[in-house]
Amino acid sequence: MTPRDRPRRYWLALAIAGMTLILLAASAFTLATLPPRTIVMATGAEGGANYELGLRYQEILAQSGGGELHYVPNDIINLTAKQMSAVTVGQGADLTWPGLLRKLDRIDSSFRE
Repeated sequence: MTPRDRPRRYWLALAIAGMTLILLAASAFTLATLPPRTIVMATGAEGGANYELGLRYQEILAQSGGGELHYVPNDIINLTAKQMSAVTVGQGADLTWPGLLRKLDRIDSSFRE
C-alpha cells in the first residue's frame, strides 16, 4: 500500500468522525442558546393589573411545557425604589440620563446621526 492509498482506505472512518464532530458542536450550540427555564418577574402588588398579567404568563408557561415563574417580593421592589430615589437625589432620570449619553458618546457617537 502506497501513502496515496491511505486516505482512500480510511475515508469512511474520517467522514463518520467529521460528522460526529459537527453533530456534537451543533448540539452544544443548541443547548447553550436555549431560553431560560426560570423567569423572575416583578409584578407589583397583588390584585394589580401587572400582577394579573404575571398570573396569566405563569399559566402560559405551564401550558407550553414547563418553566418556572418567580415573583419578586413587594418589599424588595419598594426598597429598590427607595434606594434609587436616595442615589439620584429625587431627580431620577434627569440625573442619570445625561451620564449615560456621555458614556455612549465615548463608546460610539454615531448614534446621534
